[in-house]
Amino acid sequence: MPASNPDLPPERIQLAAKRFRVLADPTRLSILQCLRDGERSVNEIAARTGVSQPTASKHLAVLTDSRMVARRQVGNRVHCRIVDQVVFQLCDLVCDHLAE
Repeated sequence: MPASNPDLPPERIQLAAKRFRVLADPTRLSILQCLRDGERSVNEIAARTGVSQPTASKHLAVLTDSRMVARRQVGNRVHCRIVDQVVFQLCDLVCDHLAE
């Protein structure tokens, strides 16, 4: 792991804080876990995470805006997939630490 940099520019600190805010929601973490094994439709994501389709869509929009998730239209359905695999490293690091 690279050494931490105590002199991070304010812009990078702001970007890091924004990334952590996106990950600080249990529904979004559940959605990311749901997508861990590959692409799924919004309806599949809603069903697997136990939220309504509008709620899933709202959280997927946040994940898409943060460039963690990408969307593609297939007929009248929207399919989503992870594009930033680093989110799993972050989640695994935190979850593994909590398990200790």
